[in-house]
Amino acid sequence: MQQITTQKLWSESWFPEKIKNNQVYWKMMGDKRFTEPFYEDTMGCVDTDERSRMQTSLDIFEKLPPKPAEVLKPSAFIFHVSRCGSTLLAQMLSAISENLVISEAPVIDQLLKSNLSEKVKNNYLKNLVAWLCRKRFGNQKHAFLKMDAWHLLHMDRFRKVFPEASFIAMYRNPKEVLQSHHRKRGQHMIPGFFEESIMPIEARDYANMDQHAGKVLQKYMQSISEWDKEIPLTMLNYSSIQERFWAVFTKKVAVSWTTGHKEKMLSRARYYSKNKRRVFEGDRPECSNFMCPKNIEELQVLYRKLKASTA
Repeated sequence: MQQITTQKLWSESWFPEKIKNNQVYWKMMGDKRFTEPFYEDTMGCVDTDERSRMQTSLDIFEKLPPKPAEVLKPSAFIFHVSRCGSTLLAQMLSAISENLVISEAPVIDQLLKSNLSEKVKNNYLKNLVAWLCRKRFGNQKHAFLKMDAWHLLHMDRFRKVFPEASFIAMYRNPKEVLQSHHRKRGQHMIPGFFEESIMPIEARDYANMDQHAGKVLQKYMQSISEWDKEIPLTMLNYSSIQERFWAVFTKKVAVSWTTGHKEKMLSRARYYSKNKRRVFEGDRPECSNFMCPKNIEELQVLYRKLKASTA
């Protein structure tokens, strides 16, 4: 694995792939655009020979990249409760070449989970995002970052580090979210994913995964509900993504798009979020063996509250 200067890292389109043991592992992306459903999917599209990989110390993020003028300021951070259309929205945004979309980059999560002090972590986060949001193509104007679902618990940090960015929170009928996880459970819905201080585990959680998932989802929805009302937060319901996305981005985020852009985005929405060639056939029917968790009524109350707050 080769060594390289910070200047060459920037000019040769190297991007951070992984943070581990205070080391950053980089990969040369060349002219590959980030258009796959997830950041690591795009990373996987590029050859992995030794010449395209290198590593540096984590303290590379102590400072801004070599050319801050070439950084796109984040237009919006997209938070979500999972299984609520966030990947589809990210793909719709990716359909426009003027947009840079970073979707669930593992390096952000790895930095958030590091043992750095709060002050250092916030500084590194700001500079890591700058590395991710570099303007590599002349027509790029906007940068959007879709976070992992559990980053809802870090929204205050992002608000502090990126005060000028817009924040979008996506949600969905909790019963539909939980049924989706019942079919194929996301890692964050499995007992033990979170630290005990964040999500205490009971022995029965292992016997009833749906019950545990309900507790996690409630934590997510509460994070949105408790957002400081003086700080703008735009909410987007799964049931109205295609009807409301245009107003959300042109009015709330204040981007300048044309009718042609809108058509491209809606065209992408006709296909599955994780499969650009498979036409979307509608949501799946209810699971026959799904048992609602005990807190379903509390979840529905939160859902109605979020709907009432959705402009």
